[in-house]
Amino acid sequence: MTRKVILASLGTILVFAVMLMAATGDRPEATRINDAGMVQAPSSKAACSMTKTNGIYTSYFSGFEPGMGNYTYFNPEVECAVVPAYPFEITAFSFTLTDFGGCTWPALVDIVVYDVAASGDSCDGPGAELCRHSVVADQASFMEPTVGTFDFPPGGCCVDGPFFIGLEYTGGAGGSNPSICFDDNAAPDTCDNWFLYQGTYYEWYDIWTQPGPGYPLFWVDGETNSANCDQLFCDWQPGDPYKHHFPQMPDEEGWAVNATQPMILAEDFMCMDSGYIKDFHFWGAWKGGLEGVISSFVLSIHEDIPAEQNPNGYSKPGTTLWELEVDQFDFTPIDPPTMEGWYDPSTGEIIPDDHYAYWQYNICLQEADWFWQDSGTIYWVNISAIVDDPTSTTWGWKSTQDHWNDDAVWAEWGDLSWVDIWEPTDPIMNNFWIAFDPSGAIIPAQTGGVGYYPPGDVNGWWLYAQPDWEFWNIWFYDHPFTYDRQKEAHIEFDIFELEPGLPSWITLVVNYSTDLWSLEGQPPGDSVPPLPGMPPELELLYIGRDTLYDGPVNQIPPHFIADWEMKDYNPEWVSIDVFGYNFIIPEPTGMIFHDCIGSLDLSLVVTGGEEQILGACCYDDGSGIGLTCLETTQDSCETYYGGIYEGDGTLCQGMEACCLLDGSCVMADAFCCVNELGGTPQGPGTSCTAVEACCMADGSCQNLDPLCCVDQGGVRQGVGTSCTGTVACCFPDGSCLNLDPLCCDDQGGTLSPTGAPACLGDINPPNGIDDACEAPEIQGACCLDDGSCQLLTQTACEAIVGATYNGNYTKCAGDHDGNGIDDACEDGWQPGDDHKMHFPQLPNEAGWDVNATYMPLGDDFMCMETGWIKDIHFWGSWKHGITCEITGFMLAIYSDAPAGTIFPYSAPEIPLWETYVEQFAIRPIDPLTPEGWYDPASGEVIPEDHMQYYQYDVYLSEDMWFHQDSGIVYWLVIWPIISGSGTGECEWGWKSSLEHWNDDAVWSEHPWPVPLGGPWYEMYEPPVFVESMDLSFVITGTCCEIRGDVNHDGGIDVADLTYLVAYLFTGGPPPPCKAEGDVNGDGGIDVADLTYLVAYLFTGGPPPPPC
Repeated sequence: MTRKVILASLGTILVFAVMLMAATGDRPEATRINDAGMVQAPSSKAACSMTKTNGIYTSYFSGFEPGMGNYTYFNPEVECAVVPAYPFEITAFSFTLTDFGGCTWPALVDIVVYDVAASGDSCDGPGAELCRHSVVADQASFMEPTVGTFDFPPGGCCVDGPFFIGLEYTGGAGGSNPSICFDDNAAPDTCDNWFLYQGTYYEWYDIWTQPGPGYPLFWVDGETNSANCDQLFCDWQPGDPYKHHFPQMPDEEGWAVNATQPMILAEDFMCMDSGYIKDFHFWGAWKGGLEGVISSFVLSIHEDIPAEQNPNGYSKPGTTLWELEVDQFDFTPIDPPTMEGWYDPSTGEIIPDDHYAYWQYNICLQEADWFWQDSGTIYWVNISAIVDDPTSTTWGWKSTQDHWNDDAVWAEWGDLSWVDIWEPTDPIMNNFWIAFDPSGAIIPAQTGGVGYYPPGDVNGWWLYAQPDWEFWNIWFYDHPFTYDRQKEAHIEFDIFELEPGLPSWITLVVNYSTDLWSLEGQPPGDSVPPLPGMPPELELLYIGRDTLYDGPVNQIPPHFIADWEMKDYNPEWVSIDVFGYNFIIPEPTGMIFHDCIGSLDLSLVVTGGEEQILGACCYDDGSGIGLTCLETTQDSCETYYGGIYEGDGTLCQGMEACCLLDGSCVMADAFCCVNELGGTPQGPGTSCTAVEACCMADGSCQNLDPLCCVDQGGVRQGVGTSCTGTVACCFPDGSCLNLDPLCCDDQGGTLSPTGAPACLGDINPPNGIDDACEAPEIQGACCLDDGSCQLLTQTACEAIVGATYNGNYTKCAGDHDGNGIDDACEDGWQPGDDHKMHFPQLPNEAGWDVNATYMPLGDDFMCMETGWIKDIHFWGSWKHGITCEITGFMLAIYSDAPAGTIFPYSAPEIPLWETYVEQFAIRPIDPLTPEGWYDPASGEVIPEDHMQYYQYDVYLSEDMWFHQDSGIVYWLVIWPIISGSGTGECEWGWKSSLEHWNDDAVWSEHPWPVPLGGPWYEMYEPPVFVESMDLSFVITGTCCEIRGDVNHDGGIDVADLTYLVAYLFTGGPPPPCKAEGDVNGDGGIDVADLTYLVAYLFTGGPPPPPC
């Protein structure tokens, strides 16, 4: 018996793929492990233990993504020195993974076993998939130097030849999946290792950037000649059990009917015993005896559409109930004593005596693929063969002599217009001719036929005369009467008027002997047709008549053609029956082709074995993560898996995160999570992840999986958060609780304004407020009449003669322009002042303040003049008007990612400059209209939320300046650092602008620093979110680097003098930087600057003042 395996057409594909990869340079690269070491090989659990690795883990690959895998070739007969070794049962597979930094555990992988390609050469790579088992590889059990082991269920993976085995990643992402470990073998054997990379298998030396890694750290245990593998090979012989009406055995003198893709054939059967269909057995052959290779069969099971529900009058397949493409099957050649025919119903091709050999095909389904059928129900099974070379080889499903119910049917992929199939035959052809004169008398000399029932009244034609009519009839024999076949006839002849111009008429009828004639009326002895002479009432019972034409001869086609069929049975006798006058059907033009067509069914046996009652089995797969589930028998569950059987008919629901009563998270089947662990399933596709801080309803803080935090009724605090010690948390009623800082706001409190580590009690003085919750006096910038600035309380400031209090939480800014006045005590930037961007984006006093408390905001601008950015001015305000102290601002300038490069809209790309500023001027502004509040992260929109807003003037020290280039688009990103931020007491927003330029402003869900690629989200004006939203800011500075460098070439020389003369007197261009052209620094460019420059260059005059 030959075992069928898939032929992977890898040769050309691999050569092309490797050439393409070489051309593009898209090769993976292994990375050396700094602290490489040796693992302890797993202890052998079977008679045969195989590995190719030396156990020294030295490198990894950081880019494993779902769908990628590594596989190693093993040959038990060589590795275990046992011949024969097959069938070989794989009982365990061991491996280890490495965490190269920040990897996500557990790793989701499948252990996959592949047959070798059909050529049998390992250099053709993996072929058909044989086995697959999912593993949730946790860090404790599978991270190097620990080697984890997965135990296969008994008989769960059997092979009958060399194989590839390895890991395929099924979850996670590149850059965070723990990696397969590779050893330090510098020269693994060619073709031993293969990489499934971006959907294609690559040989080890073709895929890796050299030097490539060594062997993957894989170990395989197994048993040679295992009795558990008997179920892998299946067969059926007459006398074996079956699960349908009866076996339909192959007709060795029948037909192989084309079932090669795109052809699909279907056969109906009735289930006689409720239970699972586990096996299919059928027979087939190759057209012309040219044997090809079947890579797979596509099988499906369908509901039955009865004949009475089909307008075409035959039953056919209906709704698909089950479908499977099968590439593992057994087939056995059979050499019959006679030749067999080939039939293609789609083309009508019929080739008798086409071939000798045919094959029995046995498909034994894996348990997961069994189909449940119900007794007394009619089903259809569809089969289509996919062959490797459909242009040269064609496979057909073999017909049967065992007919049941309706005919087989055929259709094509993509067009399931089912057509019933009848067995092809060679039709019988008989000639006839006849003539009548204008009076209606038959003309014997021009009347006759070939192959008729003799003798007839005139040359084979019999006269049937009744009182009101008479017909001439010529009978032809076909085949014995049977209800199992039908009759088809094709009739054609030439006809014309015997005497043109005279009246003419013809009545043309097909007669046939009825089933009553064959069953009751026919006299004993040789078969005879129902001849004239019987009473009219019997003639009506024994002769069937179908009229083909009744009318004038000059209106019938001169070459008449008609087709006729009798579907109910095959009559033994058919005839041409005519009546009329003045016409002739000349010899030998009259022809009748009549065919006895038999029903065609296909050879098929459906089996299932004894019915096994299955249920869900919860068991520990050894990963240490949770409980896995499979549907099996109670005995298998308890004996082989050591699991807990959940009851007959129970079903597994799939692996997902399971939150236990103690708040911990494990991976488990949802059914097992509830029934055995007492946990709560978190839904399909969920996975346990890293723990984070979770604030419980009682105010306590626990580090839990975020899914389990919500399950326990807690509030997630975000990725990377962790519970810390308690601090004083203050409540509006003056009370205080010691809570984790993260949980204070969730309880409705705020952190102690003094930062107290614990509640103090209401002691000094007793006033109903815990001392830890009493706020210190608020200070602000106090501008003195000498130009200096001090941080004082409002009361203290107003007590100083001539002093001005700028407001609570305002700050002294320092004297950046060196004029002796603190910048906080000057007017700051005003509309009309100079700027260094496309135009100032002034605040919209009736607009929105966009929450920037917890997330950075950004807006784009274009530099209009190359030079240094020295000052940044922007506007903002506070939610509900509740102010707090801003201790500083994080400021950054990013390059621009134009729309369509990263996001559909433009956004910040790469940070070019960033700084933290603690000194800045704050100037309160009282508008005439209220302003709104908008939080893009939560969607919160509060119209008319507050009145006052503030101008923030940031004057950068020279070491903080940023050099920008004219015509370049940049992004300004701002994030405030608020004293006590995170308590929810104060939230600050960047104010929207009336002016819109280029693309919308953006926000990021990440706190500072924002990772490359953000993501950034664009913003629109609430509440309808249609109009573009920009933010208010002004970029200022100077292009001046060397005053007197008129032509801006980096130095002061005669060329600058020439440039200035041309500008002042001959219409030359203005200086690129006006400040550099203002040589004497008086604020303009005129002859005085020319005089100053001449004196400096030629007569020892002073140098130009600094910029």
